[in-house]
This record gives sequence, structure tokens and C-alpha cells, in this order.
Amino acid sequence: MQESLLVGLGPSFAISLLLYVVGYAIISWSTSIGEYAGGTLLNALGNAAMVSLQSVTIFSYWSSLGDNALLNSLLSVPYYVTGWLAPFIASGILKVSSWRWGVRMFCILTPIMSLLLVITLSVSKPQDASSKSISAKATVKSRARRVRGAFTRDGHLDKLDLVGLLLLAVALGLLLIPLTLAGQGSMGWTSPVVLGMVGGGAIALAAFAVYETCLAKYPIFPRKAFKERRTVVTVIVTFINFVSFCETGFS
Repeated sequence: MQESLLVGLGPSFAISLLLYVVGYAIISWSTSIGEYAGGTLLNALGNAAMVSLQSVTIFSYWSSLGDNALLNSLLSVPYYVTGWLAPFIASGILKVSSWRWGVRMFCILTPIMSLLLVITLSVSKPQDASSKSISAKATVKSRARRVRGAFTRDGHLDKLDLVGLLLLAVALGLLLIPLTLAGQGSMGWTSPVVLGMVGGGAIALAAFAVYETCLAKYPIFPRKAFKERRTVVTVIVTFINFVSFCETGFS
């Protein structure tokens, strides 16, 4: 959250939106599985960043915990409508065009619908008095000073578990990509490429577990956090909610 505020909420949201649109554009014009995978990666990064920034924005402008929870939950209300309308819209597009224009539609509509939000976040200030220093109107010099300070020993980036994040990303990538490749006729589960990726993912996942348990100074998954029942229940509920979101989003 704090790193996104170094350059302001407006610019951060604009960068996330750019990744989202470029990713979808690459997907819509892709002619190979590599291009499709690259576009999916950029789109996923942009989408995850925008979802996170929505919570950051609410947290910055409303200090009440109850308001934060209510407003974050309201962000999911449109899915109650779009989940039922999406099949009819998709079938209508496929009757007159291809799936590629269904993807390109988001490249056009999302920036237009987000333009007012980006402008508002770029020119407005959070209500919280302690957030004045992270206003979007801060000078370029002060922003550069905050960015440099983030890389110091007392900065937030110094507490990021970069090695753990890299191991986790490699492990998930090597374990999940074969699920797509194995579905192709020329590359089943007995393919050396698929087996090699699965084996490499398992090794990376084991290395991640060892590193997080024995070597990480600031682990991604602190063991003490999972000793609390409240944390475990929250993680389980979040996982179930995310699975249901993906199911409605990709079905």
C-alpha cells in the first residue's frame, strides 16, 4: 500500500490501467501461446494492481474501519448483475464477430470508465491529515526523495521478501503453466516439457518453503500469523471468495 503512495494514487492507477489494457491488447492480437501468455501476465499484473489500489484509495479517504469494509464490499455489487448479463453479451458479440473483439472491448471501455477516477485521484488530497505528504500535488523533488528513501534501510522496500517472492512466482508459474500446455494435443502429461516444468515447480516450491522457514528475515507467510484462528479462517474465506470470483469471471 505504502509503495503505491510514493508517486500518488492517480499515477499509480494510471500505470496499472496501462498494464491492464496493453495485456488485453496483446491477447486480442496474439497468434501463439507465448504471446497469449505474455499478454495474460501483463493483464493480470494490471488487474491485481487496480484491485489493490481500490482498497488503498478507500483506506486513504475514509478512516473509519466500518466505512472501509462497507465500501470495499460495495465494489463487488456490480458482479451480481454482470454475472447474469455477461453470457448474453458474449453470445451477441460472437454472432457478429470473434472473441478477439470481445477482449478488445475492455481495452476501450475500461480506460473510458476509469478516466474520471484517475483525474480525481491525481488532483485531490486524502482527508486524513497524516497523508498530506503523499498528495498527488507533491513536487517532483519530494516524490523523488520519497522513492529514494524507500530503498534505504528504514524504507518499506527493504522489508520486502524479494527472494521469497521470486521463488513463489517461479514455483507457481512452473506448476500452473503445464495445466494449459497439457490440454493441447501435442503436449500431454507425458511430454518431457510438461514433466520438466512440474518437477522444476516442485523443487522451487520446496526451496520456497525452506527459505521462508529458515532464512527469510521478513517472510511472506509469518508462522505466528497462522497460529491465530481468526487469521486462518480469514485466509480460507478469502480463498473461497477468490475461486468463486475466477469462476464467474472466466466461465
